[in-house]
Amino acid sequence: MTRDDDHASSQARREQRPRTSPPIEEHGVVGNQESAALVTMDATIDLFCFPRFDSPTVFARLLDSERGGAFELAPTADCQERYQLYLPDTNVLMTRFLSDDGVCEVVDFMPCDDEGSERAIVRRVQGSGAEPSSPCAAPRASTTRAPHTRSRAPGGASSSTPRAASCRI
Repeated sequence: MTRDDDHASSQARREQRPRTSPPIEEHGVVGNQESAALVTMDATIDLFCFPRFDSPTVFARLLDSERGGAFELAPTADCQERYQLYLPDTNVLMTRFLSDDGVCEVVDFMPCDDEGSERAIVRRVQGSGAEPSSPCAAPRASTTRAPHTRSRAPGGASSSTPRAASCRI
């Protein structure tokens, strides 16, 4: 399977998925004592305010399933089982997908850094056999109330609003 085929397959799977967010109890949470992100059982970030709890939302599909935006990252294979767990004594969330092809894990965390340093959500994908899909990030500044700009950059993309911090993906 080529990368283009993989991307087309991932896109088709996304279009089949309902756009509504799962109930709040089906989310894990990662945070850095200043902000937090809610992560679904399919490794989608559904709610994230940046850079602080009282900042505008970057992803808010949990609040508005049509316009809220999300950061999707899931395996391309059909999974028989999926679950979330926290690594012992940490706020590091692992979402694990089991399929006939193998195992895929998405590890999410937000480092707690010194004041003034860059804030981030770190997402690491690893596994054997089960290939992850291409990430699909759809940031929506303040649930689309404020105008925002999106641009591509080497190694990712960024989204910003005139009154909020810029977010690199």
